[in-house]
Amino acid sequence: LVDTLSQKSFDLANECLEASEEVFSRVERPDRKSFLSLGELLARSNWRDVKPYMENGARVLTRLDKSQRSRFLMLAEEIARAPGVNVVSFLMDGATALGEIDPASHARTLGMAERLAACSAGAVGDFLRSAPQVLNRINEEQLDRWFEQGLGILQENEDGGLAFFRLESSRAERA
Repeated sequence: LVDTLSQKSFDLANECLEASEEVFSRVERPDRKSFLSLGELLARSNWRDVKPYMENGARVLTRLDKSQRSRFLMLAEEIARAPGVNVVSFLMDGATALGEIDPASHARTLGMAERLAACSAGAVGDFLRSAPQVLNRINEEQLDRWFEQGLGILQENEDGGLAFFRLESSRAERA
C-alpha cells in the first residue's frame, strides 16, 4: 500500500505510514488483509481516497458485527472497482446504516447487498442506507420480499431500481 501510494504522493505515503500503528491497532487481526487490500486498490485507482479511508475506515468498522467486517470490506472493494461510485462515502454510509440495525441481521443484509452489487454497484449504497428505515416498518421476511421486488425493478430499469432502493418510488413505499 505505502509503496504504491509513494509512486503517487510521497507525502501522503509518509502520512499513512505514520498513522498505520494507530489505524491497525483498531482493525481486528482477521480484518487486516481485507483492510489492506481495499487500501491498495484505492492507492492504485483513486489515491486521494486513501487518506480519508485510513482516517475513518477502522473507526466505522466497529459499527459492524465482528464476523461481517471482512465481508463488508470485500463488498467495498467490489464497489470500488465500479465506475462513478465513491467508495469512502459507501464505507461511511454503509457502516453507519448497518450500525443502526440488529447485528444479527448484518449477514443477511450483506448477502442482499452482494446480490445487488452484481447488478448495480450504485444501488448497494442506496439499499444499505435505506435498510434501517425499511426494517423499522417491516420484519426480515418482508424485507426479503421488498428486496426481491426492488431487484426485479432494477434489472428491468436501472433508474427505477435506484429510486426504489432510495425509497423515492411509490412502489418502494407500498412494498
